[in-house]
Amino acid sequence: MSHKGRKLSRKRSEIKRETLIDDEILERVLNQLIDERMVRKLDDRYEIIHDYFGERVNKEFLSDRERHIKYLKELIVTYAFAFERPVHLTQTHLK
Repeated sequence: MSHKGRKLSRKRSEIKRETLIDDEILERVLNQLIDERMVRKLDDRYEIIHDYFGERVNKEFLSDRERHIKYLKELIVTYAFAFERPVHLTQTHLK
């Protein structure tokens, strides 16, 4: 989930790293959330089905500091991705 509570897809390893939940418990929780149709699995990624769930978690369980940290992490990932991609400038870009 983003710092605004919007849904994002995450790999299991990312969820584990962010939550520090034990593998066995994480597997059970993810399967239960899938069974209850709160989370869906997309190939090797998991995603909250409705933004509503993310907004509630964001509002009720995250502090302002945690939301700010999530925002900064999102910025870093965005800039790192942009930095890794080669940019081919044309004359149009330079005007």
